[in-house]
Amino acid sequence: VVSSVKLNGIIFDKDTKESLAGAVITVNGQKIYSDLDGKFDISNVAGKFQLKVSMISYEEKTFEIDPSNTSSVKIELNQR
Repeated sequence: VVSSVKLNGIIFDKDTKESLAGAVITVNGQKIYSDLDGKFDISNVAGKFQLKVSMISYEEKTFEIDPSNTSSVKIELNQR
């Protein structure tokens, strides 16, 4: 039995270190948006999954996340 876990994270600009509000986080076809502080929460994820982060004027990034050993992520985006 694989238990579902919760993942949280923050998205910020790699150069300025400012948090990015309104970034789109896509997990298993589900879209979540970062809040005003650049933070997001994903619940009910089980097993390894792809996490895609995109935002206007930034390079898109895709990660493979293994929630069994990761419960929090910090994601830096590069401006285009």
